[in-house]
Amino acid sequence: MGDVVRTLPAMRALRSAYPNAQISWLVERGAEEVLRDRPELDQVLTFPREELTSALRGFELRTLRVRLSQFVLTLRSQRFDLVVDFHSILKSGVLSRLTGAPTRISYAAPFGREWSWVFATDRARLLPHKISRYDRNMGLVEFMGVQTRASGPSIRPHSDARERIANALGGKEVPVVIHPGSSGGAAY
Repeated sequence: MGDVVRTLPAMRALRSAYPNAQISWLVERGAEEVLRDRPELDQVLTFPREELTSALRGFELRTLRVRLSQFVLTLRSQRFDLVVDFHSILKSGVLSRLTGAPTRISYAAPFGREWSWVFATDRARLLPHKISRYDRNMGLVEFMGVQTRASGPSIRPHSDARERIANALGGKEVPVVIHPGSSGGAAY
């Protein structure tokens, strides 16, 4: 979920630069609610990880093949011109390639991990090698020629979530939560 939040300013910069573009975001089921109703997005696509993992663990190879084929057909039916891989790990690299998009932008090593860069047609080399995820995402957008301006992450809970929060707080003010980092292992 944190990666989604840190990518929102970069997504806003892309929307600002390309106001008429059709922008879709591919996520796993847990991140859907954060992205629902975002003005920067036209569509949220969901990767069926749970279904694929369940079929694989149950040795239901036919189900796995059918579900994966359906998902790939859904991706390709979108006829994407460009994919921007902010995550840059093996899974996101493979998924970007499966879209069939002729242009796939990602990070070069060291930000591109697990050989993900082999699936990209264009690779951003960012310096310094130890920067925050926010700066890294903005760097990828700048690599694409988009001017960015400083703006922190912005999350607006979906109306259902706002209602649940209000009910849970019993009419008190809605709190603001600040999460400054994830762990010592992710210092940047």
